Amino acid sequence: MKGSLVLDKIEAGIKEGSAQIAQEIEGNIERFGIAPVIVVDGKLKNLRAKIIDISELKDSLKLLKKYGYSEDDFYLLEDKKAKYRDGKAILLQGCIICVCKKSGKIKEYHANGGSSWIEDFTIDLKNKFFTN
Repeated sequence: MKGSLVLDKIEAGIKEGSAQIAQEIEGNIERFGIAPVIVVDGKLKNLRAKIIDISELKDSLKLLKKYGYSEDDFYLLEDKKAKYRDGKAILLQGCIICVCKKSGKIKEYHANGGSSWIEDFTIDLKNKFFTN
C-alpha cells in the first residue's frame, strides 16, 4: 500500500513540474518578448516559422472546444526547416509543437504542405493524450 502511495506522489510531482515548465515558457514569451524556443527530444527548436495555415489554426481552435479545452489551455508552436535554392526558400517543412498548459504534456507533429498534423492532433485530443 505504501509503495502505491509513493508512486502516486511521484507521478503527481512529475505532472506538476511539467505544468510549471509550460507556465514558465508562457511567462517568458509574454513578459520578456524573448524568441520562443523549446527543447524537444534534446533538440533546440526555433519557433519563429509560419507553417500553421490560418485555416488549420481555426480548425485547431474548433477542435479544442469540441474536446472540452479552451484555446488558452494550449500553445501551438512552430519549428521550420526550409530548403533553399539561389537564396530563395523552395520547400518549407517542419513541425507543430502542441503544449498543454494544464497538464504540461507536449507533442510534436510533422507538418508541411499536404501533411495531416491536424488529423493526428484530433486523434490525440479524442484519446485524451493531453489530459492529466
